[in-house]
Amino acid sequence: MLKVTITDPKPIERAADDVETAWNDIKDSRAVRNVGSSAERWVQSPEVKNIQKLDKEFLATERGQRMVAEWEDVFRTLDEAVYHNDQGIHIDNDDV
Repeated sequence: MLKVTITDPKPIERAADDVETAWNDIKDSRAVRNVGSSAERWVQSPEVKNIQKLDKEFLATERGQRMVAEWEDVFRTLDEAVYHNDQGIHIDNDDV
């Protein structure tokens, strides 16, 4: 059984605020724009198109359909077993 208890959330909140501040400082920078443009070009590349084609072909097979069903079962189970409470997130191990 895994139990995570956070006794002082302030350092985590400060770190999250620092990340947000840093992002706001760089989000319009040339480097970030270049990375975004490169990612967009990569998604349109023949290599990615080929992987997407292979994925589609695999998902059309019986084995692919079984895999999809198993993943759907995993996420449905997690949706039912994980919930937020006053202490944070609770995962009901009996449901998992």
